[in-house]
Amino acid sequence: GFKIAADIACFESHHLNHLTPNTLWMDLYTAAMKFCLGDWSEDAFRVRAALALTRLQRSADRDHMRLHFRQLPFEAIESFPVGRPSPTAIGELVEQLTKRLQHPDLVLRELDHSGFKDVTEGPSEDTPVLLRQDSYRALTEPVAFRDSDGTVTNAEHSARFGEIEQRFYATTPTGRALYDSCLAAAEVDRERHPDLAESDLDAYEVMYAKHFAAFPKTLRELLRQRLVYGDFAPASKGIAEKSRIDTTDLWQLIDAGYVRYEGLRYEDFLPVSAAAIFASNLNESGTRTTAAVRPVYTQAMLETVMDQRIIEADALYRAMEARSLLMTYERLGLLAQLPLAEKAALDRAVAANPVADASLRAADRRAREVAV
Repeated sequence: GFKIAADIACFESHHLNHLTPNTLWMDLYTAAMKFCLGDWSEDAFRVRAALALTRLQRSADRDHMRLHFRQLPFEAIESFPVGRPSPTAIGELVEQLTKRLQHPDLVLRELDHSGFKDVTEGPSEDTPVLLRQDSYRALTEPVAFRDSDGTVTNAEHSARFGEIEQRFYATTPTGRALYDSCLAAAEVDRERHPDLAESDLDAYEVMYAKHFAAFPKTLRELLRQRLVYGDFAPASKGIAEKSRIDTTDLWQLIDAGYVRYEGLRYEDFLPVSAAAIFASNLNESGTRTTAAVRPVYTQAMLETVMDQRIIEADALYRAMEARSLLMTYERLGLLAQLPLAEKAALDRAVAANPVADASLRAADRRAREVAV
């Protein structure tokens, strides 16, 4: 009666999980998969692909580029000219993509599959925090079970599914609390209108997004309101003019061009979204607990099973941000001018996570070697 439990019990080896690729733009990928799987018509795909590319055009500023193209140096992205594709250019891209998705190697509708998930999990598409997740439902595959008397029973199971993510900025505790409250309100609306995503996806997205309106949509404002973590570094102008700098206020330094910033990308797990993807593969009981007393599983219990301490993600992000700030103030000659309470708080954040401290000290040494 419980597919996932049966899958765990009946296979002796572990599944290889979790190889989840990171995509540049979730909505375009989802539209392509629904078209290839036969869930959407060609006309429906063209409309959604054009919408996705138009949204990408709105969001793809330099901060977005830096977030998704980690291999590109900061200076390279800064040097890119700002452009804006015309509707005609977007139409040409949609046409090329439509043709490519109709090649034989991508005609996935011929597979024995259960379709693509109805809705994308995570924040609304215009809210760049944490991550968004989507997936195709589990494939139906043949499997043979060998009984204790040696007889073989040929059957089938549906456990393997494909998942993809789009990662955004790591939230501070304040940001995570805001996200959790937004998500809870959105989930209430989603349960109130369970079929809206399938019958009118545009209306569903409007309904869902309104609950995330409290979030700023740009990295600058997310950082200013301390909703996400940042990674800071001295700009070349700051190094050249450091003898003239007379403030330690971070945003004054940024506005003057002395300090540059980027957001720390969220590299952790989002349990609520992952659980919803697992639940989408259960078409019978098992999506909700029926226990009289809801079981509680704690981090301490998991650490006991693993015999290993779990790195606290928030402490790691906080330490990375603090280390970057200390390095920035030091290289600008401002460390001695930093208020004692502020410096002490940064030192404590770094010391609280020696993993981040060690790795960032190594990165700092490499940065200094490059500068020299």
